Amino acid sequence: QLTNYSTGMQQILVRDEAGKPVSLPDGNLQMASRDYPQTESFQEIVRKTMAGESGVREFQDVDGERYICAYVPVHFSGMTDSWSLLVVQKYSMAMAFMDTVTQKILLIVGLVLLLAAGIVVLFSRRFTYPIRELVKAAENVEKGDFSARVAVHSQDEIGQLSRIFNRMAASLQEHQMRQTESERKIVHMAYHDVLTGLPNRTRFTAYLTRQLEVACRKNCLGAVIFIDVDGFKLINDTFGHSVGDQLLIQVSHHLQQSVDKDAFVCRLGGDEFIIVLPQVKSRE
Repeated sequence: QLTNYSTGMQQILVRDEAGKPVSLPDGNLQMASRDYPQTESFQEIVRKTMAGESGVREFQDVDGERYICAYVPVHFSGMTDSWSLLVVQKYSMAMAFMDTVTQKILLIVGLVLLLAAGIVVLFSRRFTYPIRELVKAAENVEKGDFSARVAVHSQDEIGQLSRIFNRMAASLQEHQMRQTESERKIVHMAYHDVLTGLPNRTRFTAYLTRQLEVACRKNCLGAVIFIDVDGFKLINDTFGHSVGDQLLIQVSHHLQQSVDKDAFVCRLGGDEFIIVLPQVKSRE
């Protein structure tokens, strides 16, 4: 088809019933003329094109269809008149293409953001996991659990901090063990005789008080036996205090072996010992 936008006429090929172009006797193809109605918006584009302008504009056809038109002048060497190139496409088709491109771009952007978020989460967890371990271990130490340790995952600052924390926790645990042992020894020394290891006067007083309460409540019998070593001063004066100490140790062993497990044996002081029998059936 050949359109004259100035006159608004269009030349089109004449076709037969089969849709084939009809030829004239001289061999040329038969043409027919018809009106080509134009809207004002399209005529404005035609005027700008014939004036040698270029640009992109939107117009509406007589059937109400919206179009997008790009136009630019074209100059050929050896010709004084310039031609113009017009590219026309339906607005819906152009927007469909743009929608497709936009959807693909949005999809790609979404996938990239999702991948980036996954990478951020992965690396953040990998980075924060040692810190969370340190925080949890520090909370255990705060509660008094000095056996808490953290794994060293790297050689960076976090790894160095983990090693320092482990050394600190080990030092605190060792100090706690020494303190516990010292407290145990102090308590033992407070209630036991240093030489024989038997309970001392303080321990005896507390034990006897409890046993008297039990005896009164249950109306049962008990016995308190006082024992001393005859001639102990002579042994100290003759053989020395070291021999006297050994004698007291042997006496304590002998007394412990002479009673059952329910009996209470203590050193009251010097060569004086006491045995408490919490339950007896008779004086004999």
